[in-house]
Amino acid sequence: MQDKGFAVFPGSPFSSADTPLSDERNCLPDVSVIVTIYNVEPYLAQCLDSVVGMTLDPARVEIIIVDDKSTDGSLDIARAYAAKHPNVSIVALPENTPGGVGFSANIGMKRAKGKYIGFVDGDDYADPTMFAKLLAAAEPAEADLAICDFSRYCEQDKTLAASDDGRRWSILFTPEFARLPLQRQKSVILHLSPVPWRKIYRRAFVEKHGIAFPVGDFFFEDSPFHWFNVLFAEKIVCVPEALITHRFQRPGQTTEQLEQRVNMAIHAESIKKFMHTHGFYQDYGQDFETWARILISNMSRILPEPLFHKFYRHMADTVGVRLE
Repeated sequence: MQDKGFAVFPGSPFSSADTPLSDERNCLPDVSVIVTIYNVEPYLAQCLDSVVGMTLDPARVEIIIVDDKSTDGSLDIARAYAAKHPNVSIVALPENTPGGVGFSANIGMKRAKGKYIGFVDGDDYADPTMFAKLLAAAEPAEADLAICDFSRYCEQDKTLAASDDGRRWSILFTPEFARLPLQRQKSVILHLSPVPWRKIYRRAFVEKHGIAFPVGDFFFEDSPFHWFNVLFAEKIVCVPEALITHRFQRPGQTTEQLEQRVNMAIHAESIKKFMHTHGFYQDYGQDFETWARILISNMSRILPEPLFHKFYRHMADTVGVRLE
């Protein structure tokens, strides 16, 4: 069903010198926003302006910046914001962690005290109403997960475009979709762009199920994190607006490296293992196999032949999915 513009679907060793917020119930923030940064100096001020300038009362928000040992001026910029805004704290990691944002994001989640947890990448920027609107959708429904749409900004061409979800996103807000059973609804949501910075997560839900980003010397951790959350969720809400802008094709962006895309096979393997471990494969195995075949098809167009062969062997031999 639709209500007030939303779609409602039933159903570390590192530390910081910053003083955490009180554990008293009436002092706990509504949302903890985790900003992960690594060498994003040219973009960080725009990102942090968008976060500290959100329409929510700052007293009800904590902003946790996790710096993955940046070698540029990112940490200095973060410290300047923390000095001006009492609800901003910093975790400065003593050394750069392997892979993408998994380590940093997990550390931020362990420190978070908000009822809900959100993420913003240090080179992206949010609409000032983003977290207020996601909370307004999530809290009345006691949702485990709230999702919004997003825009994409190409740094190279200086152009703004819609997200890549297309029709899969728009159908979430149709009466026909609202009448589907939860399993069918989740089947669609699983195929949305998996990025964590378009969502907020109920902290008690994440902690109950022990959900975390996989960590290792790889990127694209957002795919398994998305599947873990959606499959465990009993209620998901969606807000139709694009409330955050993702910057891509910027200099130094590690996820643009083709070699890293081979690691998607590792994530496909971990998703399949997770589904079998928790009993989800019977209901959602077909969704996984469809997703995996689409992934293989996409990689065949992106990767040079030697990298694609490496990727495909892993998908065929270890994950057990081949192109038909």
